[in-house]
Amino acid sequence: MPGNPDDYPDEIVTDPKAVERAVNSLPGVVSSRLVTNRAGNVLELHVVASTDRGSREILQDIESTLDSGFGIQITRDQINLASMDGDPADEWSAGAREPAPRGTVSMPRIRFVNLRTNLTADGGDVQVTLGRGRHQGIGQSSFVLGSTPALAASEATLRAMERFYEDASFRVAGVDVRPVGSHEGVFVHIEANRRGRVVPLLGSAIVQRDLALSTLFASLDAINRFVGRLRPAEAVEWVVGPDTDLDSL
Repeated sequence: MPGNPDDYPDEIVTDPKAVERAVNSLPGVVSSRLVTNRAGNVLELHVVASTDRGSREILQDIESTLDSGFGIQITRDQINLASMDGDPADEWSAGAREPAPRGTVSMPRIRFVNLRTNLTADGGDVQVTLGRGRHQGIGQSSFVLGSTPALAASEATLRAMERFYEDASFRVAGVDVRPVGSHEGVFVHIEANRRGRVVPLLGSAIVQRDLALSTLFASLDAINRFVGRLRPAEAVEWVVGPDTDLDSL
């Protein structure tokens, strides 16, 4: 569902593919995907880059190219830059790019803890565990035989994330896997509902080893900046897992 055009820059993009081709031609850029709402306002730009150049140089090139070539003034908060060789498991933590709302209590960041997939005769179940300090949020979902566990991994991730916040809910709107350079990338479209307003979010990750795990990280990537605006839930609502080494969180 599209966002409110008033929340985004006034520039209208009539040919997103042309913008992506221009970004893809920049040194160090492997692939890109521009996300707009139905009115053509820019929501986010997802870029996969090599490690040949520094991220600051790539971001500057992107901003300059969009401004001079298309009249688009995009902010760095709207650019999601992922490294081709990066390991999202080591880098991801929620709420890193958005300041907490005024009046909220500063809390430890949410971290990925564990992903478990249990196969059954009819399909399987996915359990995702996220951690904050010494507390955990656990989410679960299931998938049927013959389908991929990727969608279930995304849904379980969102259920776990909802344990930590009291003023928003999330829904998986779609999961798409497509080539990104010489690799495959997974793109997750999520709709965040906060106080009756639906905000579209998009996250991406390079598929490495396991599609379900990569989808989990793409889901976290989608909501990373958004959750910084939310109100943390009380710790009493969180679940502490009995078989987890809490000192490692």
